[in-house]
Amino acid sequence: MALNAERAKEEAAGQVRWLRPDYQISRFAKGTAAKTGELDLGETVVSIDAGKPVFPKDRYEQPLAVEALLSASTVPLDAAAISRAFKGGGKKIEQRVAQVLLTLARYGRVTPLPDGKFVSRKVA
Repeated sequence: MALNAERAKEEAAGQVRWLRPDYQISRFAKGTAAKTGELDLGETVVSIDAGKPVFPKDRYEQPLAVEALLSASTVPLDAAAISRAFKGGGKKIEQRVAQVLLTLARYGRVTPLPDGKFVSRKVA
């Protein structure tokens, strides 16, 4: 938000940082003598979902994916944390993840804790 406020002040003063100056200035800076500056985007682009597994659409594969994620975790996780660990996950799959966790607990694959979190059963 601070960067947005800073850019708004710059634009009010007439300085616009164009992403594609050759294209944008001719189209959007009509009749203004705006000072231009290139916006440095840096060398690396980081994806928010990089490295996250995809939550399977197949209902039979979902318990396997949840169990694999839980067994790879070193700390107990609840349904919300597990659903956020999947690419494109979050609130839209949280209820299904909660159902999968209860099913896995019934079959003895995971252990429910009193605080609503689950841990993977470690087999020796």
